[in-house]
Amino acid sequence: MTKIIRMNGLVNMLGISRSSIIRLEAQGDFVPKIRIGARAVGYSEEAINEWLTKRQSEMPNK
Repeated sequence: MTKIIRMNGLVNMLGISRSSIIRLEAQGDFVPKIRIGARAVGYSEEAINEWLTKRQSEMPNK
């Protein structure tokens, strides 16, 4: 079973701001939300890790 990460955990995990995550979502450049309640959403840890791997592979090597 996939672990669901809430927004605060995601901010800590990625080291970017809440507004940056929201901006990435609006641009279609982030993993989809998972509705876990009437007013609660989260993100699949597996999908986040895949997104990170993809982002790292797209970054030019320095």
